[in-house]
Amino acid sequence: MKRFLVAVVLVDFAILTGYAVVVTGLSGLIDLLASGDLWVYQLTFDFLISLGIAVAWMIGDARKRGVSWRPYLVLTLLLGSIGPLLYIVVHAIGHSKVKPVQAPGLAARSRASA
Repeated sequence: MKRFLVAVVLVDFAILTGYAVVVTGLSGLIDLLASGDLWVYQLTFDFLISLGIAVAWMIGDARKRGVSWRPYLVLTLLLGSIGPLLYIVVHAIGHSKVKPVQAPGLAARSRASA
């Protein structure tokens, strides 16, 4: 159920992003940022901080799972939240297959004591 809900958010957000690009293009984003409005700057920095946190989590989680995080990072850099949302749908929800991490030298000690 959680995966379905995140997938719905992903699809809806992708449609909204596509619509915004078609209607205003990249020049619409540039015009908005050039407006000099303080709220635009505040929301932009909030967006960048939030995406930075999401990317940090995504990379750490992908390493634990033994999957590549690079395609999702590229999507995040190009399309914002679509990268982390897609990662959550594909890997994070409903998958408990996280590789166990063993401290270095622990395997050697456990073999030596056996």
